[in-house]
Amino acid sequence: MRRILIATIFLLTATALHAQMNDHLVSIGEKYTINSRILNEQRRYAVYLPPSYQSNPAKKYFVAYVWDGEKSKFHEVTGIAQSMTSIHDLKMQIPEIIIVSIENINRTSDFTPTFIELPRCGKRSCL
Repeated sequence: MRRILIATIFLLTATALHAQMNDHLVSIGEKYTINSRILNEQRRYAVYLPPSYQSNPAKKYFVAYVWDGEKSKFHEVTGIAQSMTSIHDLKMQIPEIIIVSIENINRTSDFTPTFIELPRCGKRSCL
Protein backbone atom coordinates (compact mmCIF):
# COMPACT_ATOMS: atom_id res chain seq x y z
CA MET A 1 0.00 0.00 0.00
CA ARG A 2 2.82 2.35 0.89
CA ARG A 3 4.52 1.73 -2.48
CA ILE A 4 1.34 2.57 -4.35
CA LEU A 5 0.97 5.80 -2.40
CA ILE A 6 4.59 6.82 -3.10
CA ALA A 7 4.23 5.97 -6.80
CA THR A 8 1.01 8.00 -7.03
CA ILE A 9 2.59 11.02 -5.35
CA PHE A 10 5.62 10.75 -7.66
CA LEU A 11 3.46 10.63 -10.80
CA LEU A 12 1.31 13.57 -9.69
CA THR A 13 4.41 15.63 -8.89
CA ALA A 14 6.05 14.80 -12.23
CA THR A 15 2.87 15.74 -14.11
CA ALA A 16 2.60 19.05 -12.26
CA LEU A 17 6.26 19.88 -12.96
CA HIS A 18 5.83 19.11 -16.65
CA ALA A 19 2.78 21.38 -16.83
CA GLN A 20 4.71 24.20 -15.14
CA MET A 21 7.62 23.85 -17.57
CA ASN A 22 5.27 24.16 -20.56
CA ASP A 23 3.74 27.34 -19.12
CA HIS A 24 7.12 29.09 -19.25
CA LEU A 25 8.10 28.23 -22.83
CA VAL A 26 8.94 31.15 -25.07
CA SER A 27 8.46 30.77 -28.80
CA ILE A 28 10.77 32.73 -31.08
CA GLY A 29 10.36 32.07 -34.78
CA GLU A 30 8.85 29.17 -36.65
CA LYS A 31 10.32 25.80 -37.65
CA TYR A 32 9.83 24.36 -41.13
CA THR A 33 10.94 21.36 -43.19
CA ILE A 34 11.82 21.37 -46.87
CA ASN A 35 12.43 18.37 -49.12
CA SER A 36 15.57 18.70 -51.25
CA ARG A 37 15.54 16.69 -54.47
CA ILE A 38 19.20 17.50 -55.11
CA LEU A 39 20.39 16.32 -51.68
CA ASN A 40 17.72 13.62 -51.57
CA GLU A 41 16.82 14.44 -47.97
CA GLN A 42 14.65 16.64 -45.80
CA ARG A 43 16.17 19.73 -44.18
CA ARG A 44 14.82 21.54 -41.14
CA TYR A 45 15.19 25.28 -40.73
CA ALA A 46 13.88 27.99 -38.43
CA VAL A 47 12.89 31.55 -39.33
CA TYR A 48 12.70 34.59 -37.06
CA LEU A 49 10.74 37.58 -38.32
CA PRO A 50 11.08 40.99 -36.64
CA PRO A 51 8.03 42.41 -34.83
CA SER A 52 7.26 44.98 -37.56
CA TYR A 53 7.25 42.37 -40.35
CA GLN A 54 3.49 41.66 -40.23
CA SER A 55 2.46 45.32 -40.04
CA ASN A 56 4.89 46.55 -42.71
CA PRO A 57 5.20 43.91 -45.48
CA ALA A 58 6.69 46.36 -48.02
CA LYS A 59 9.69 47.15 -45.82
CA LYS A 60 13.04 45.66 -46.87
CA TYR A 61 14.95 43.66 -44.22
CA PHE A 62 18.47 42.30 -43.98
CA VAL A 63 18.63 38.50 -43.77
CA ALA A 64 21.20 36.59 -41.70
CA TYR A 65 21.70 32.91 -42.48
CA VAL A 66 22.96 30.87 -39.54
CA TRP A 67 24.58 27.53 -40.44
CA ASP A 68 24.70 24.59 -38.05
CA GLY A 69 21.17 25.46 -36.99
CA GLU A 70 20.89 22.55 -34.57
CA LYS A 71 23.96 23.77 -32.66
CA SER A 72 23.92 27.51 -33.25
CA LYS A 73 21.61 28.42 -30.39
CA PHE A 74 18.86 29.90 -32.55
CA HIS A 75 17.08 31.37 -29.52
CA GLU A 76 20.22 33.15 -28.33
CA VAL A 77 20.94 34.63 -31.77
CA THR A 78 17.37 35.85 -32.18
CA GLY A 79 17.34 37.19 -28.61
CA ILE A 80 20.44 39.27 -29.32
CA ALA A 81 18.87 40.55 -32.53
CA GLN A 82 15.67 41.45 -30.68
CA SER A 83 17.49 43.37 -27.96
CA MET A 84 19.77 45.21 -30.40
CA THR A 85 16.83 46.30 -32.58
CA SER A 86 14.72 47.44 -29.65
CA ILE A 87 13.83 51.12 -29.77
CA HIS A 88 13.50 51.34 -25.99
CA ASP A 89 16.38 49.26 -24.62
CA LEU A 90 19.43 49.78 -26.81
CA LYS A 91 18.23 52.51 -29.19
CA MET A 92 18.29 50.55 -32.46
CA GLN A 93 21.96 49.56 -32.61
CA ILE A 94 21.22 47.43 -35.69
CA PRO A 95 18.31 47.49 -38.15
CA GLU A 96 15.57 44.89 -37.81
CA ILE A 97 16.69 41.60 -39.30
CA ILE A 98 15.26 38.29 -40.50
CA ILE A 99 17.20 35.27 -39.21
CA VAL A 100 17.16 31.90 -40.99
CA SER A 101 18.81 29.02 -39.13
CA ILE A 102 19.52 25.90 -41.22
CA GLU A 103 20.15 22.54 -39.59
CA ASN A 104 22.76 20.17 -40.99
CA ILE A 105 22.38 16.44 -41.38
CA ASN A 106 25.98 15.67 -42.35
CA ARG A 107 28.24 18.67 -41.68
CA THR A 108 31.27 17.17 -43.43
CA SER A 109 29.28 16.55 -46.59
CA ASP A 110 27.68 20.00 -46.44
CA PHE A 111 30.89 22.02 -46.00
CA THR A 112 33.50 20.10 -48.00
CA PRO A 113 33.83 19.52 -51.74
CA THR A 114 32.13 16.53 -53.24
CA PHE A 115 34.54 13.74 -54.17
CA ILE A 116 34.90 13.30 -57.93
CA GLU A 117 36.73 10.31 -59.35
CA LEU A 118 39.42 11.57 -61.75
CA PRO A 119 41.21 9.30 -64.19
CA ARG A 120 44.61 8.19 -62.99
CA CYS A 121 47.44 9.05 -65.30
CA GLY A 122 51.18 9.08 -65.28
CA LYS A 123 53.53 11.80 -66.42
CA ARG A 124 53.48 10.81 -70.10
CA SER A 125 49.76 10.15 -70.47
CA CYS A 126 48.64 13.39 -68.76
CA LEU A 127 50.87 15.73 -70.76
